[in-house]
Parts: sequence; structure tokens; C-alpha cells
Amino acid sequence: MKNTNNYQIIDSIDASIYWKDLSGKYLGCNEYMMKMAGMSRDQIIGSTDHNLPWKDQANKIREIDLLVINNLKKYETEEYAVIKNKTNKIFLSSKSPLFDENNKIMGVIGVSIDITHNKQFEQELVEIESTIEKYATIKTRFLKNISHEARIPMGSVLSISEQLNDNWDKFDDKTKRENMGLIFKEATRLSNFILNTFDLSNFLKNEIQLELKVTNFSKFLEKIINQYQKSFCDARVDIEMNHFDDFSFSFDQKLIAKVIKNLIMNAIEYSPKKKKITIGLYKSYLKNTDIPAIQCCITDEGIGIPDNEFDTIFEPFTESSRTSSKACGVGLGLSLCKEIIDAHSGNIWVEKNLLNSGSTFNFSIPTNLLSLSNNFKEDHQEIENNNIIKKKLTIKYEINEKQPFALIGISPFNSYFSVEKILEICEWIHNEYDDFAIFIPDEISRYTFEALGYTQARIGMKIKKQDNYTINKVSSALSEFYQKHPEKEEVKIHTISKLKQNNIFGNLYQMYSKMFLNDKLFRQNCLEVVEWVLLNNNTKDVQIEDFHKNIAVQYFLYELPVMTNSTDILKIQSCDFVYHSMPKFLKHLYLSKDLVSPKQRFLILR
Repeated sequence: MKNTNNYQIIDSIDASIYWKDLSGKYLGCNEYMMKMAGMSRDQIIGSTDHNLPWKDQANKIREIDLLVINNLKKYETEEYAVIKNKTNKIFLSSKSPLFDENNKIMGVIGVSIDITHNKQFEQELVEIESTIEKYATIKTRFLKNISHEARIPMGSVLSISEQLNDNWDKFDDKTKRENMGLIFKEATRLSNFILNTFDLSNFLKNEIQLELKVTNFSKFLEKIINQYQKSFCDARVDIEMNHFDDFSFSFDQKLIAKVIKNLIMNAIEYSPKKKKITIGLYKSYLKNTDIPAIQCCITDEGIGIPDNEFDTIFEPFTESSRTSSKACGVGLGLSLCKEIIDAHSGNIWVEKNLLNSGSTFNFSIPTNLLSLSNNFKEDHQEIENNNIIKKKLTIKYEINEKQPFALIGISPFNSYFSVEKILEICEWIHNEYDDFAIFIPDEISRYTFEALGYTQARIGMKIKKQDNYTINKVSSALSEFYQKHPEKEEVKIHTISKLKQNNIFGNLYQMYSKMFLNDKLFRQNCLEVVEWVLLNNNTKDVQIEDFHKNIAVQYFLYELPVMTNSTDILKIQSCDFVYHSMPKFLKHLYLSKDLVSPKQRFLILR
């Protein structure tokens, strides 16, 4: 078989074909196996699996070979191997005894078919089936909740109203007030359920936008607590507030109020009479980060939650086994709380009340969410500091002099960019600038998904879906924009996939990549940026390690040239890169001006 012509038939087969002697040395192989190993036929022949790229699996491969040799039987098995480019592969291997002319065993002949994608597809099917089963359960719970949460309060309201209507003149004022109080309570419960249902639905469809406003959180929390003490807690529970420091930062007051009210109502609902609810507020950090945050803790002395339900209790329409018999909407309220806290890039979790029976619900939200550092004033006036600008998204119809050019950044990961918001930004930019374009970082989302543990097949599907969704949103917004401004020339859309053909972009990307490898401070700052992104998109509960961040950082390195030097890349005189927030590290780059084009500015459009 040393004549090359003898390999023509097996070289045309899209699977590894090979044969070995009794000691495990290769006697021959086809071209497909050569590609897997990244070696020539002459290099493979005479070698064992211990000398090939999959040497770490060599002992397991040898075990199967020996079973074939010793039992003179054909064996089929799945084998794992690392091929030439360090890619993990799964092969379905069929191995049979190899006999000489005298029918004496001389080795093993095998065929290995790459089934990696098949296994990934099987895993994805399992995940899809699990998701379908999960949502079928959610649907059942949803219908159960609607039946209970709508029927019982409505029944109570109708029953009490009927009694009042029939016996109004017979009831004294005290009885009337008590009955009206019951009607108010049941109507409030029904209203909360309906509003929570709508809010959760909007969150799941990514239709909720945060309305951030700088507020004193301590006073905000005290006001909510005082309302509940007056309305619900006169005779049932004693709410104790520990000392609150003053914390002022940006958050959505309406949404965070929903979180606090839901958690307090749950604590009241499941606490015995005369038991105490304690609410605390502390300086803290987001979990596993050094990002400053406030932590709010609501501790009750009620029935508690089993340890094994701490993670599932926040899933939609999931109730604790200790509270499900009461069916008081806990499965809806807590999932809404999680969606709101997630939208604020925070954490929410539950712990045991160690001093007494009951639970402690905690949530933390960053105190610098979408806000500027202390180097800038935190107000809603127009601010300019060097080449960083902050402006409010309000159209002024009298513009004395327009700016030359703006590049609007649209992130595929950010639900802030709805069709309506993109259109609003385009209108504002058109009013303030002579010309503008849009930048979409397509393609590179793969680095974030890979860092979060998605399979290659799943990554391809998610990127395609995400990029198409983003481009369609931009196209829809521009379509409406063109209808309002028929005189406007077509707005250019720049993407990473197109910019990769640009030499200046490529050189800048290579420069930043080298800096990442060689400059310790630059690398540390880049990794801090991507860590925040990973933590806020980690739906698979992957433990974020350094190697995850080193994968995901490629996304940021590909964006950096556009955010710092669009003028040279697009060959324009000046450019304002437009986004609604600015990472701290990018802010430092702009202030130092070492790596930023002198004709480029960053516009934070609030």
C-alpha cells in the first residue's frame, strides 16, 4: 500500500480510515485523517496515538484497540479527540480485527466519522425540549394564576359589594368602612396582578426601557416603607428600618418601587401576626465584582423557603412549595422583580434568616449605572469636557450652526435600541448634524457567546438571529425616517464585516491587539469592560473566569478603532461617535487623547 495510487479510493472518503499493528503503530491512513492530524502520511505511519495531536486520549483509544485484538470482535464506540488546531471533536469509530494472508491477527482497521455537529445538534434538541417543557409548565401555572388571582378577588369584591348594596341602611359606619376596606384590598390585589402580568410580558418581549433619574435612594425607600406601614401593617407586622445612609444615583423609580413593594407584600403575606420585618440598606458591590452598588435587604420571620428552591423561585410563575397552596401571586411578582433588577444590571437572591425562621430577600444595583464619573456634573444640562460631550435627547428647532458628521453606535446586545429609540436618535442627529451614519458591530457577538459557553452550532444560529434582528430594527427606523425626510440621501450602515476590508481599521485593530498582549494596564482595563458585559448577559450561570474574559475581549478590541478613530477609517474631517453611555476606560482614553483622533469626539446622548 506504499504506492500512492493505492490510496485513491480511500482518500476520496469523508471519514478517517486507518490501520495499525498489534503494538498500536499506524501502518496506513487516508487523506481525511492526515487533515485531522495536520501531518503527512509518512509522518503518521510508524507513529502511535501518543505521538499525534490527540495524545491525551491515546490510552482510551488503545483500550478499544486491545478489546478488538483480544476478542477478535468488531467494536463501535464514541471517541473524543483534539485535532490539529486544538479543536475538540467527537468521532463514531468502528474498529475490526485486521488479519494477514494466513488469517492471523496482525492489528486493527478502523473508520472514524466526525459526529461533533450531530452531538451538538442532539444537545440543542435536548435544550429545546427542556425549554418547551419549561414553557408548557409556565403556561399551566399562568392559567392557574389567572384563574385564582382574577376569580377570587373579583368574587370577593362582587360579594361584598352586593351585601353593601342590599344592606346599606342596615350597616353602621364601622361595618361599612370595614367592608370598603376589604373591597379596596381585593381590588388592589387584582390590580397588582394584572399590572405585574403586563409588566412581565413587556420585559420578556424586551419592550421596557429604563427611565433613569438621579434620586436619593434612602429617602425613596423610606417613603415606600411609610406608605406600607400606614396601609397594611397597623395590626399585622412591625416594620423596622435600620439606619440608612444617603445614597444618590441613577435608577428607574417606578420599576424599583415595584420590586420593593412586591418584596414587602410577600413578607407581609407570609409573616405571622405581630412578627417583625426588617429592611436594611448598605453600601456593597455587585456579586463577584468590584463594581460599587447598594444592597437592600428585606428580612421576615415567616414560613421561609427551602434551600433547594433558592434558584428557581425567581422563574416565571414558579412558587415555593411552602406557599403554592395559598397561590398569592408569588410566582409572578418575584420573576418580575428579577427582570427589573436584571435590567438595572444588578443581582437579586434569597437567603435564610439565620436568627429566626423566615427569609431574607436581597437585591443590589450599581450606583454608577449609565452615569458619568465624578469628573462630570450629574445633571441634565448640556455639558462639554474636552472631547467628551453630554447632551439631552431633545430636539431644538433653532440651530445656528450644525456639526459636520455623527456616527451612531447601535449595540445588538442592548434592548435600549428599539425601533422607536433609533428613529428618535436619527431625528435628533439630523437636526444637529449635516450628515450621519450608523455603526453596527455585527459578527463579533460570537466572542461573547463563546465566552458564555454556547456551542459553535448554537453560536452561529444566535449571531445570525441577533444580527438580522438588529439590522431589521435599523432598517425599519430608517424607513420611517426617509418618509419624513424624502430629501435625505441614504444613510450608510457600517458593520464590522465590512470594515474588516478597510486597511486603516485592520491596522488599528492589530495595534490594539498587540497593546492588549504587551501592555498590562491596557489589558486590565479592557478586561474590566468585558467583565461587565459578560455578567449582564450570563443567562447560563457560567462562572466568569479570566479565560472567558480573554475570549470576549475580542468584541471590545474590534469596536475600539471605530470609537476612537472613525475619522481616518471613514476618511472624514471630523466625527462625533454617538452612544447613550461610556465605559470608564474609554472615557480615560478620550481624556488622555493618546489613542484618540484629534478630530473625534464622544457624544453621550441621554
